[in-house]
Amino acid sequence: MKDALINEIAELLLGAGFSVSVCRNMHSSFDILAKKEGILLIKVLSNVEGFTERNSAELEQVADALSAVPLVVGQRMKHRDLMRGVIYSRYDTNVMSFETLTDVIEESLPVISSVRGDYCVSIDPKMMVRVRGRLHLSQTQLADELDVSKQSIYRYERTGTMSIEVARRLIEFLDDEGILVPKDVLSKKHAPCCQFADEMVGLKKMVLDELRGIGMGAVPTRAPFDIVAGNEKIILTVIGNDNKGILRRMEIVDGISEIMDTYEVCISERHPDIDIAVISPNELAQIKTYEEFIRRIIG
Repeated sequence: MKDALINEIAELLLGAGFSVSVCRNMHSSFDILAKKEGILLIKVLSNVEGFTERNSAELEQVADALSAVPLVVGQRMKHRDLMRGVIYSRYDTNVMSFETLTDVIEESLPVISSVRGDYCVSIDPKMMVRVRGRLHLSQTQLADELDVSKQSIYRYERTGTMSIEVARRLIEFLDDEGILVPKDVLSKKHAPCCQFADEMVGLKKMVLDELRGIGMGAVPTRAPFDIVAGNEKIILTVIGNDNKGILRRMEIVDGISEIMDTYEVCISERHPDIDIAVISPNELAQIKTYEEFIRRIIG
């Protein structure tokens, strides 16, 4: 079921002109990377209840490192199908159905959010204040028109969020839907960086420390690549001594690198048969500058 949904999403994105890489049979915080004007990182789940706070932190972190937009696409939440046109949230990550993703890709942005089980819409609060002033209505008078309290009008004009029912009454009263604000689900947001650096051990910890030691930003990830590093240009870094695993991961990393125009490097004590630079831990420890590292990986 999940594989079928991944295929549907990949076909949708390819048809819309995105370059797409799919992470199959891989422990990764995302299942699909897609790039057009911007980059999308999509986690696919049949039931989005399985998307944990840890999953969200891992997805948000790699998205931040790649300047990408993190999304979760699923079919159900608990025992209910996700509704078309509604943006849900799991630990501050936007969640939507395949049908809603289709609308978003076609630039028909949704206006409804699910907040703790209630359906809400966003309005332009400044516009609401202006319209109320133009109609010469006090907050109390507008509250009477919408059958809400004066305190509710104050809250709408401060937060810009109201229930669907109140929004419908407001639109009918104004005879104008222009006050609604579509959900901007494709905008990047900054995530806390390097939350999991202290969990890295062994070779991965050594590589992270060495990369940072030569002046690079380096972020651990749960992805086909182990670290996103670099300064001017991203370096996707694969670490390990399992040649078979490295080969399998590099097939995916090669595709991602081509899409994103990044460098690639493998840090290993072995000598996997791959077409990118392989640096041993001992060699890495001898590199003293970022410039020297770049020369080493580009030959």
